[in-house]
Amino acid sequence: MATPFEDLPFVDSAEDLLDTAFSSAARAAESNSGVDSQRAQTQRAANSLSGSLENLVSGFPSFTHLDPPYDELADAVVDVDEVRRVLGRVDGVSSQIQSVAAETQRELADADSSQEAVDSRKRAFARFDSIVSELETDLQLLAEAREALIAIPEVSDDPTVALAGAPNVGKSTILREMTAADPDVDTYSFTTQNLVVGHLDVDTPGERLQIVETPGLLDRDTEERNRMERQSLIALEQVADVVFWIYDASESCGYTMETQRRLRSDVVPPELPVLEVANKADLEFQRDVDFDVEISAEDEEDVSRLEKEIRSRLQPEAVERLPDE
Repeated sequence: MATPFEDLPFVDSAEDLLDTAFSSAARAAESNSGVDSQRAQTQRAANSLSGSLENLVSGFPSFTHLDPPYDELADAVVDVDEVRRVLGRVDGVSSQIQSVAAETQRELADADSSQEAVDSRKRAFARFDSIVSELETDLQLLAEAREALIAIPEVSDDPTVALAGAPNVGKSTILREMTAADPDVDTYSFTTQNLVVGHLDVDTPGERLQIVETPGLLDRDTEERNRMERQSLIALEQVADVVFWIYDASESCGYTMETQRRLRSDVVPPELPVLEVANKADLEFQRDVDFDVEISAEDEEDVSRLEKEIRSRLQPEAVERLPDE
């Protein structure tokens, strides 16, 4: 199953669109002469520009009929309403370009000389340049939206565990050691900026278990959360069957155990089963807190033990999924 965003069209700059259109027009001039050459150049440039803009608009989804969780994930990573408005403006410019071309073709039909035809075509090109150049900011917004949307991973209906917790507690290392996923791993907060998905195979052909690493969450109000944290909340609310809440009991991540526990209480839906995992167990930490599992994500045996926990909780016959609404 593909995401609705993986085939989004590349967004050219205004300059690149114009260069392509005018280069195409120049080739049309090679096989025509006189007024016919000016007519061919005008239409070729217009078709190139309007066609590129139309393909751009049609290549983005409507956003109205996206299946969950992609509907909310899209809204978490981009301003969907603004993207819609920009696409509307781009579509309007496409129509405007063809209107200029039609007007120019009428002028060319009445041209009394080759020079008059050349002047009409040049005026059309100048208008094309002006109209498309005014889209530069909109095209940049669409380019940035495209990059954010195509970064949303494929999320399936497979039984799913979410790895969640504060930043820098070791979620990426666990996912990397357990699956073929290759998330960035570093010592600074918010290394993971999008959901990252890995899988575990099971004995049943065609079945698999899904592990979703969520970006780190901070202990703050919902309205203050950034786009990375909003993706985490969506994964917890709509995707996860089980949550493995990863703690850094050594507090070397920069967040106290009190903060990490309060965060878990605030963001994990109460109906979701939770396994409390203490990572960095090779480091010194207070032993007055009980965890379900203590591991070091750098230790192969510990990761294998955690994988067994995932398998025991996510085997398809053991997962009680909520009915469709």
